[in-house]
Amino acid sequence: MIALEGAEHGVTPMELLALLARDAPARDAALAIRAAIDGHRRRESDLAALVEIARDLASLADPGGVLDTIVRRAAPCSARTSRT
Repeated sequence: MIALEGAEHGVTPMELLALLARDAPARDAALAIRAAIDGHRRRESDLAALVEIARDLASLADPGGVLDTIVRRAAPCSARTSRT
């Protein structure tokens, strides 16, 4: 949940919601910003997972172990991709 910082400027959360309900362009902009933030969080999570995988693979000396790790790590990614 995003903290509302407008309260320090005299705007309450209820006033903000009322404004968004009345003002379609503001509402659309707020929804677009929220979607962009969600997308950035998803990409950040995916990149963190890739870094973790790269570290795991770099620590393995056995080619068979590398392939096993790739397959094991790819299964959850492929399941998540097929749902979106």
